[in-house]
Amino acid sequence: MTSDEKPVASEPIWIPNHISDLDKCNHLITKFEPDLDQGHPGFDDLAYRQRRQEIADIAFLYKQGDTIPDVVYVKEEVEAWKHSYLTLKKLFPTHASSVHVYNFELLESVNLYSANHIPQLNEVSEFLKRHSGFTLRPVAGLVSARDFLSSLAFRVFQCTQYVRHYSKPDHSPEPDCIHELLGHVPMLADPDFAQFSQEIGLISLGASDEDIEKAFAKTIKKPVLVRYDPYTQCVQVLDRPKAIHGVIEEVKDQLNSMYTVLEEVVCHKEDVRYGQEQQHPVSVMTNGAV
Repeated sequence: MTSDEKPVASEPIWIPNHISDLDKCNHLITKFEPDLDQGHPGFDDLAYRQRRQEIADIAFLYKQGDTIPDVVYVKEEVEAWKHSYLTLKKLFPTHASSVHVYNFELLESVNLYSANHIPQLNEVSEFLKRHSGFTLRPVAGLVSARDFLSSLAFRVFQCTQYVRHYSKPDHSPEPDCIHELLGHVPMLADPDFAQFSQEIGLISLGASDEDIEKAFAKTIKKPVLVRYDPYTQCVQVLDRPKAIHGVIEEVKDQLNSMYTVLEEVVCHKEDVRYGQEQQHPVSVMTNGAV
């Protein structure tokens, strides 16, 4: 570059600011889909490909906050689910984490999960919301890493509704509802894992495509400072002194409130202990003398 040439400024990376902006986070990676991948077990199955499109249309029409429409699953889809369900259920106790096993059993205990029934996303989403604050939104296929991580920042997990091809129930070249409902959902029901997942999403906001593709979030240099407001479901970019000062003042107010509550708890315990001592004085007897 000569002295007369100016560096080309890179375009700012778009960041979703509100949970409703996730309607724009629907860029799909299509190379693994049955319409394009000749190695896909559904490539030569026109009926399966049409069925996939029918279910994908639900995701394309979905807007954040809508009730997720149910899918009436056909016999072949339920059989594929049942095969995977029973196979994995045997493996979970020895191959899955204790958190996964606990929440999988919890999902069974509330009759959301069973071998004979594919759960509907809206019901599972409500379950997650009660347990960890996460929700699901339907997606038509394998979503881009950037859009997937951006959704995590708002405690939203993009989840497919279609089922893998019935001829290969043990493996799918792309994510499907078997993979996501049996693999991801039990972990997302755990508050600690949910918090960890959201933090990965927040770190990804504003990151370069190169950093987004890195395997571990800890390798991503945080490009911008952001703050998530769970009440408004907004992400605020802290790029101005006024915004940062406002957060500092809010934290100070919260710390003052916590300190006041702590003092009240300590004083209450002291009062209770003093009252108990007055009601039941302890006499120490030593050689007959009080």
